[in-house]
Amino acid sequence: MRMPRVLVNTSNIDLSTGQITMRRSHPWINNFNECLISACRSNMDIKFIWSGNDAKVLVYYITDYATKSTLAFHNMFALAQQGVKSIEQQRVTNSIDNAIKKSRKLVLRCYNMIASQQEVSGVQVASYLMNYDDHYTTHTFRNLFLISIENYLQAELTKAR
Repeated sequence: MRMPRVLVNTSNIDLSTGQITMRRSHPWINNFNECLISACRSNMDIKFIWSGNDAKVLVYYITDYATKSTLAFHNMFALAQQGVKSIEQQRVTNSIDNAIKKSRKLVLRCYNMIASQQEVSGVQVASYLMNYDDHYTTHTFRNLFLISIENYLQAELTKAR
């Protein structure tokens, strides 16, 4: 945030570097536009984006901010550990089938423990409730059912042996 910021009496452009310096009358307030802030009814910070690198940094910042996790890693780890303990306390059987089921339960339990504590934003909730897409693409995709292909190849391999 680099606060407090330097006070600037008048906005100016440095002709040698192209650097634009906006007027700043208070060291703790971001650049803003009264019309935009009234229309958006939210806080804002005006920045000039000069280069492709600046744009990339901005996209990264916005994406990181919008998708940030509210759970710290150590909290997630503790929740996953609770999931592991709850699975370990269940009755033990030696069957391979039960081991696979137990592994699946373990992963699902850990996920549910973490996901149940994850906060979501109003935008995420509204997007989900209104059934908005979570991604956009210019391509049309087809489903590929690999299990039938795998079964066919396995049958052909068995015949060839």
